[in-house]
Amino acid sequence: MTRRSPLEPTRPAARKDFRFAVGLLLAACLFATPASAATITLLDGSVVKADIQSIDERGQVTVGDAIGVPDTLDLYNMRRIDLVEPGSKKATPPKLQSADTADPLTGPYLLRLADGGHTYLNTFSVADGNLSLRYAPDGKPDKMPIDRVRAVRLRSVEATKFEKQGAMFDRALADKSLTKDRLFVITKTGIRAIDGVVEAVTDKELSFIWQDTPRKLPLQRVYGFVLAMTGKPPDNLGKVAIHTVEGWLLWGRLQSLKDNTFTLAYDDGRTTDIQWSRVLHIDVRSDRLVHLSDLDPVQVEQSAIVTQALPWQRDRGVTGQPMKIGDVAFSRGLGVHAHNELVFDIGARFDTFAVTIGIDAATGGKGDCVFIVEADGRELHRQRVKGADKPRNLQLKITGVRRLTLRVETGEDLDLADHANWAEARLIKAVKP
Repeated sequence: MTRRSPLEPTRPAARKDFRFAVGLLLAACLFATPASAATITLLDGSVVKADIQSIDERGQVTVGDAIGVPDTLDLYNMRRIDLVEPGSKKATPPKLQSADTADPLTGPYLLRLADGGHTYLNTFSVADGNLSLRYAPDGKPDKMPIDRVRAVRLRSVEATKFEKQGAMFDRALADKSLTKDRLFVITKTGIRAIDGVVEAVTDKELSFIWQDTPRKLPLQRVYGFVLAMTGKPPDNLGKVAIHTVEGWLLWGRLQSLKDNTFTLAYDDGRTTDIQWSRVLHIDVRSDRLVHLSDLDPVQVEQSAIVTQALPWQRDRGVTGQPMKIGDVAFSRGLGVHAHNELVFDIGARFDTFAVTIGIDAATGGKGDCVFIVEADGRELHRQRVKGADKPRNLQLKITGVRRLTLRVETGEDLDLADHANWAEARLIKAVKP
């Protein structure tokens, strides 16, 4: 009989060791720090793909192994974090009840926050200077001071006879000089705007002071209301905007990312947790970046040759439509019509000017412009662009520059269709060693 060496394992022992090794491997996978793939756009416009594992209160982003990417990144060296492939998934906000229906009023309702964010509500009420609510779709209750609220819209005017009048609400929302609350009432002939003071809201009626007289209005007749802004406007510098699949947009300081849960902190000390699976993308308002559309030019020159001179626009094309170059859409930038010159006093506070230039897609491939950038009167860049050209990215060094001039001149076709976009025009501070 052949004897087995004492050093040779038996078959049952080998199977046991194998099962033990597999168990250790599974445990390592289950309890390891979760990593989630993301597309990260940095301040300079470059893009990296990495697995984000955690974010701490200092804004240090820990990432998994990725070629050419450090183990730790600075949140405030980022402009945007896409948690799904850009363009692959869109928000699906709930639909508000139509303004022309006679059905009993039901949610959801759109809540606009004073800091520029928005959420959707199942129910809400206003009393004693506070807004009490239940969020849509989960019904989670919350309560906030009314000074955090900018507006509430109860109805939709899409595909109704009131559709054009709905723009009144948007204009009031954009008007930072409102000294009184503005109530929008649904009548038989349209939507009427009334200025006064919103005092209280229940599930049945809205209490409103109009011409020094208290009034009550059935909530069924309310399209929405915009509150006057009091005190200093909220400052979102150093904060992030989280965009969710439900159509929410929340501004706050990103306190942490742990176990695939973001914790967002508000100025009043409250926090909220948001699961990674709910988030589409995150915009970062870095204190090292300023968009030119947030600044007022100190000098503007506008003239036309054969067409009407159109005034420049912030964060839109010059015709007022969303900004687009080729098939690429942009949410920030300056839309101008040649000939145009904008001069900004930037006080030698920045190191890089970054921008994407091109002619707006609304021209249908027409247009012929020359884009010029000057720093303290010295020309930094000159480039001719035609309507069919793709977006062109520029990065120019501006350390020590006090006055930045953006000029657009006409090309060969006079000023026909010369709708030029300085898309994502931004000033960047370098990280000091």
